[in-house]
Amino acid sequence: MGLGNPGKQYQWARHNTGFLVIDELLRHLDSSLEKEKHIFQYASVVFEGTDAILAKPMLMMNASGEAVLAMMKQFGVTPDDCLVVLDDINLPLGKIRFRPQGSSGGHKGLESIICALETHRIPRLRVGIHGAARSENDLSDYVLERFAREEQIVLNPELKRAGDACLKWISHSSESLMQEFN
Repeated sequence: MGLGNPGKQYQWARHNTGFLVIDELLRHLDSSLEKEKHIFQYASVVFEGTDAILAKPMLMMNASGEAVLAMMKQFGVTPDDCLVVLDDINLPLGKIRFRPQGSSGGHKGLESIICALETHRIPRLRVGIHGAARSENDLSDYVLERFAREEQIVLNPELKRAGDACLKWISHSSESLMQEFN
């Protein structure tokens, strides 16, 4: 599940980095999201013989937990079967970090998921959005701003790398992913 906010006005916003990774995976796997009206959109894909679901919540970031819980119920999966992809203001632009569990780190979308699932044991892939233009004043404004063109140039190859990490997550251990991608 890639986190972000629905709507064209947020398409290249820093807070939509999870959506951007899902878009990269959809391109790579030549797939597209279902257009049905759900609280999440998804695509069923097969990667190296394994069935997987790529999804985006269609609720605002702070309500992501409701969409993740609905997806888990619909597909009969557990938190350990899910990988949440999200932005991280504390990581340099484009750097990725995988963790098998942990706190929300102040991220409202991840906090919503932890509350909805009642567990911190949720695998997550964080993608750094801390660019040179970051102001220490209002982080909520910063995460909703669009990436500058220079930032997109740095970010684009890292979106592919984050997509590769998601695909490897399907069949590799947490330890090997942390060694390779962190």
